[in-house]
Amino acid sequence: MPGSSVNWQGFYGQNQVKYFLEILLNSQTIPQSLIFSGYSGVGKDCAAYKFAENFISLGRESKGESWLDIESLIGRGSIILTYALPRGKNEDQDDHPLEKLTAKEIELIKEQQKQKILNPYSEILIPGANQIKINSIREIVRILSLNRGKGERVVVIILEADLMNEPAQNSLLKILEEPPDNTTFILTTSSVNSLKETILSRSWTVNFGTLSEDEITGVINHYFELDYNSYKDFLPLSKGSVTHLLDIIGHSSGDVRNLIIELLRFILTGKFNSAFKMVDEFCENEPDNFLFLLELLTIWFRDVERSKTSGQELYFAEFAVPMEKFRNRYNKMNVRVLQSKLENYKRIADKTNVNLSILIFNLIYALADINYLYSGLTGYEIN
Repeated sequence: MPGSSVNWQGFYGQNQVKYFLEILLNSQTIPQSLIFSGYSGVGKDCAAYKFAENFISLGRESKGESWLDIESLIGRGSIILTYALPRGKNEDQDDHPLEKLTAKEIELIKEQQKQKILNPYSEILIPGANQIKINSIREIVRILSLNRGKGERVVVIILEADLMNEPAQNSLLKILEEPPDNTTFILTTSSVNSLKETILSRSWTVNFGTLSEDEITGVINHYFELDYNSYKDFLPLSKGSVTHLLDIIGHSSGDVRNLIIELLRFILTGKFNSAFKMVDEFCENEPDNFLFLLELLTIWFRDVERSKTSGQELYFAEFAVPMEKFRNRYNKMNVRVLQSKLENYKRIADKTNVNLSILIFNLIYALADINYLYSGLTGYEIN
């Protein structure tokens, strides 16, 4: 059984992953390279941090040395953290990865790295950082070539490893073919198929599942200053991902909820062109924006049903008057049928190369059916 000395504090869910990693840690049989694969926002980066922290500190502990946290281990070079960086002006592959960047860019990178160390569930947001450059992999080689204490362990963590360009992947492969002693690589990725087969064959892949609503709540409470009431209604829409939930919250301003009311008003009064223009401008040809609109509509119709029973909490509670008018007018509406249609649109919008304009038109006319199926009248105002 895994030992009790392993510390997973701050890493939520993923019990099977923890169990497997504890076996590795307690057996001291650590693969040269691990790939943590799964959806964004399920804890892969946090797991990489905690595994590296445990691996190195357990080794220190066996020599009578103190346990160190992730920030200290990165600071002393025992953990090497690598991620996508922007390319500097006139930069070539022999330059240090930061050499040709401006002072402002370097300062932002330092701020983002510090934030990522403190909160492994956050995203690193650096303009122009679209690839992990070969320079960064060569810098890893340089650091690993430096003299270290006998038996000193080092962990190299490559975040979003699928962002490595081909030269970077080829350079990493050379290291994995002849890995330095006492060095472990951890690659985190949401797109494992973007990695070269030769890298995959030299690594152990650990698959991460999605999180439960309680586990996501644990992450939010631990790492983000968010009131539970501001996101609780969106938990069922999170798809088991902290990242997806935060994206939804980022959209969920009062203006967007007003958009739902305005959209329904246009549709139910037959102003279809106005409805299309509103949705088209909101979506900006981005399927993710359309998906979010569908999620808000799903919550609206859920709230319509909930509002029939007193004491139920509503996300659209501040729109009680238009909701009451809507509910009274369409009291025979089959919400399940309508929500099934919305789910179907979500599945279609998730596919690539979808014509968003056609989807928007279909959504508008599906909602317009509410009038003809459940009222038989037009000209109804809900606000």
